[in-house]
Amino acid sequence: MNRPRARSMPPLGLSAWALPMLALAGGCADTTGGARVHFAAIVENDALADGEAAVWADADSGWTLRLDRATLAVGPVYLWSDEPQLDVNGVGLRAPVRRRGLLDLLVPAAHANGADQFRAGFLRAEVTDQVEIDLLADLELHLGEGRGLAGPVRSGEVWLEPLSGGETLSMEGQAERAGEVVPFSVELSYDDRWVDVEGGDSPVVLRRLRGLELEGTLAEGGALRVHIDHRAALRGIDWSSLPLERPEAPAPIPLDAETTAGRVLAQRLRQVGSSGPWALEWEAP
Repeated sequence: MNRPRARSMPPLGLSAWALPMLALAGGCADTTGGARVHFAAIVENDALADGEAAVWADADSGWTLRLDRATLAVGPVYLWSDEPQLDVNGVGLRAPVRRRGLLDLLVPAAHANGADQFRAGFLRAEVTDQVEIDLLADLELHLGEGRGLAGPVRSGEVWLEPLSGGETLSMEGQAERAGEVVPFSVELSYDDRWVDVEGGDSPVVLRRLRGLELEGTLAEGGALRVHIDHRAALRGIDWSSLPLERPEAPAPIPLDAETTAGRVLAQRLRQVGSSGPWALEWEAP
């Protein structure tokens, strides 16, 4: 693989001039903190920690999953001062807009206005780097150095921006049940293969996982851990729904927006909450 392991994304808002402005904003909404801090950011693979990164039994579907390769691009990450504001589906504040077809399943509920982030308070910190984690080999990777303002954080967002020339999620493996074997592959970046760009929809919305809970107080020398468990993204998929051909050595079936399994995977990868594949953890210095 010749793709770079990491790169830096343009910062969302904590530039040198923005930090003093946020300190003032923090003074209006929160009397704690304000000093500039730096911290480590780490992506941790929970499935590998459990010894189930490559092979595991999915109790929800009854299939056993075996992965031959799996990579995932993670980052940047942004942390906010207030608790996430979620609707009943756990995917964000809902706006009264009509969606069509695939977007009904994939696109999170839109926030109420253009300043939707600020419903989670103000931007407390950012990690502008990205990494590509090998889900079968990397137990943890250094995402980058975070910077922000000391004080409490209550929510975060993780971006799933593909690295240059790559995909957000690239995966190949097979599902097995009672002697039936379904080989599959995934190349997913939430781009115009998945989104109705001509209809005015944007891949950017799908690549931003908002509303992740986080409880901590930012301080110099602490650490942010971004937990990923790819088993949750594949949980409960009906693999028998794929159009399986049966030559002696069947080629992997692509999980794309035209398949139910592909749409479910794309949705599950973005799921927030306890049953989703993501969690944020702050470690005090």
